[in-house]
Amino acid sequence: MGLFSLYKKNSLIKKAYNLFNQGKYQEALKCYDEILETDSTYTDAWFGMGVVLEECGRYHEALEAYDKALELDPEYTDVWYNKALLLGEFGKNSEALEAYDKILKTNPNHAKAWHGKGVVLEKCGRHHEALEAYDKVLELDPTRIQALNNKGVTCGVLGKYPEALNCFDKELSLNPENGEAWNNKGIILGKLKKYQESIKCFEKALKLKPADAKTWYNKGITFEKFGKYPEALKSFDEALKLNPSCEPALKAKENISNIKM
Repeated sequence: MGLFSLYKKNSLIKKAYNLFNQGKYQEALKCYDEILETDSTYTDAWFGMGVVLEECGRYHEALEAYDKALELDPEYTDVWYNKALLLGEFGKNSEALEAYDKILKTNPNHAKAWHGKGVVLEKCGRHHEALEAYDKVLELDPTRIQALNNKGVTCGVLGKYPEALNCFDKELSLNPENGEAWNNKGIILGKLKKYQESIKCFEKALKLKPADAKTWYNKGITFEKFGKYPEALKSFDEALKLNPSCEPALKAKENISNIKM
């Protein structure tokens, strides 16, 4: 390959990258097309094209581009990771897990791959394995907030409530303004029948995200559990204002009406 051709390809790659960052996706794709017309073995161009196609919502074409890149370089970790994420989003869980395992075979300390694997395992109902994956993430990076959150949720599913609380407390120590963590902590405290503490968590969550129908519903359920029916109804009404099709809130209101009758 001549120096001029190499220079031109590198210039086009940089141009495509800058166009992508500016949201000019079609122009970026043209740059990648131009590169691949002259050199169809340029792995970075196939990878870059896949990223742009994915951003455009052209997911099947993106997967084809990632596969082409992996044909040329089977050990290209970043491509495997993007492919795994995309497969997971489309519910192709077995294929996604294979992609994550491919990464982890060559790089067992890839925290993002462990986290992605945990998410897919959770979707498959393999909660104990998901928990192991999140633990691995947190060994590598104890401050990864999403892993703490996901581990907490998984512990909750498995009935490991003290462990779940520990995760949410750690998460909130890193970011006290995390409404989702306050909501999740409130759910676990409710499971432990610590209703007053649970309500306080939901109130903190709603102070941060007042338009969160899910938290209003959770607050209503907690009020209902210890017989605070007027407060429960008010919470369910707020949830339904935000999400009129919230079936659980409608059913909960009906249940309270039957109790009061």
